[in-house]
Amino acid sequence: MSSNQDVIVVGGGVIGVCVAYYLRKSGRSVTLLERDHICSGSSYGNGGLILPSHSMPLSVPGAILKGLTFMLDPSSPFYIKPRLSIDLFLWMLRFMSASNYQSMRSTMSVITNMASFSRTLYEEIISEESLDFGFERRGQINLASTPKGYEEILLEAELLAEEGLSYDILEGEDVVIKEPSIIPGMPGGIFFHDDSHLVPNQFVEKLASRFVELGGIIETNVEILGFDIDNHRVIAARSPQDLYKANDFVLAAGSWTSNFSRNLNVSVPIQPAKGYSITIDMPENGPHIPIMLADAKVGVTPMGSKLRFAGTLELSGFDSNISMKRVQGIINGVREHLNIDFSLDDAEIWYGMRPLSPDGLPILGRFDQVTNLILASGHSTLGMTLGPATGQLVSELIGCDQTTIDPKPFSPMRFK
Repeated sequence: MSSNQDVIVVGGGVIGVCVAYYLRKSGRSVTLLERDHICSGSSYGNGGLILPSHSMPLSVPGAILKGLTFMLDPSSPFYIKPRLSIDLFLWMLRFMSASNYQSMRSTMSVITNMASFSRTLYEEIISEESLDFGFERRGQINLASTPKGYEEILLEAELLAEEGLSYDILEGEDVVIKEPSIIPGMPGGIFFHDDSHLVPNQFVEKLASRFVELGGIIETNVEILGFDIDNHRVIAARSPQDLYKANDFVLAAGSWTSNFSRNLNVSVPIQPAKGYSITIDMPENGPHIPIMLADAKVGVTPMGSKLRFAGTLELSGFDSNISMKRVQGIINGVREHLNIDFSLDDAEIWYGMRPLSPDGLPILGRFDQVTNLILASGHSTLGMTLGPATGQLVSELIGCDQTTIDPKPFSPMRFK
């Protein structure tokens, strides 16, 4: 039996590592348990974008109809695999309920505030810990390739301005002046000043190492099967080999979090959303500013000597097959927008499962049924963006301190 700790954190991705780091900084003894190795899941190959500008949820008015249209195209950026699943059915009902203007605006406000705070924490980590993980605050271009797409990103930018974000409108050839790798003739784009980017696996791995230097414990290749509960409190996390006891527990298992619903007797409406990335050597004429291809739903991120294309959102359960049609859809999107020469001969093609909540908000906080366990999941495509802010918030919740961010919008009890 493992020795008693103040806190056990389950999950070694960006959320779990950030939570463990901030808990250890607050003086608590912490053990982090990871079923594989640190940063082995969706935190490894994602787009590495820190985007306060990317706060509009998937659940917007008209999302269902647009999703049905995408499903007819095998290379589309969004796909729901038809299957008999009560969990998916209930998730879809909640998604439809959240797909209205009022919920969209509320979610945008909450996420923009949290993302801006998280970006500040990234800069604090760099300053305090002297860690180099490729963090650069160069902004980001949201690029439209169609007149309709341009109208949509202009409207979205107006909403984001109401949340305090600053931007420049790039009309026509202004986008090429800003980023010469963009093909001339695009209708326009939006340049967001405050967006940043990094190399995601470097951040997670280096912060995990710093956590250990501060006295934290990491145990890898530990698969937690469930939790032993007595009188509404978790007594221990259970693996095939051991029991891990603590005063408090944090479940940050990403897309696998919902697997513990029945054991905990709680509702955790999270669907695994498969995303892909393609990483290549940086072309000579590659972009120096991150670009979101608004119509293709692809993110393009320079990462030092590498260039990464990331996109698609595929609700197909835990299907581990790589759809080359979707990979080709990403490549086609890049070639249609950027005037760069690249080869896929040595490309790294990757997929990961993003934990998708139905209303676009992370699920953070305690359950009434299990009082000493905090859930930290459901960040969808914003795990890197919201990681440090999540870690800080969970640390404050466990310490019963006054929180920097209002935790109420994220409460798991909104799904009871």
